[in-house]
Amino acid sequence: MIGSANHRGKLFKAGICSTYAGQSPLQWNYQKNAAAEAVRGLSGVIDVYNKIEVNPRSTAWDIKKRIEDALKRAAEVEAKSMTVDVDGFRKVNSRGV
Repeated sequence: MIGSANHRGKLFKAGICSTYAGQSPLQWNYQKNAAAEAVRGLSGVIDVYNKIEVNPRSTAWDIKKRIEDALKRAAEVEAKSMTVDVDGFRKVNSRGV
């Protein structure tokens, strides 16, 4: 991803070390690691200080909310397929999943 149109950056050489700072944050950590590995493989590069920002699309709270919502939807669907009947005053029957 180091050379993609949305994530172009500049390679700065400072003595024997190089730093790559992208112009826009990436969404995945593997992209950050891939950029560091690509620069690390260049001739003459001794070390890489990877200062690329990673801003994921979703936060942990967003993911938590989506999981909870999905569980609620699944429970509602399952509950609709179940029935509970009362036979007289002593017997309760349940049918369904």
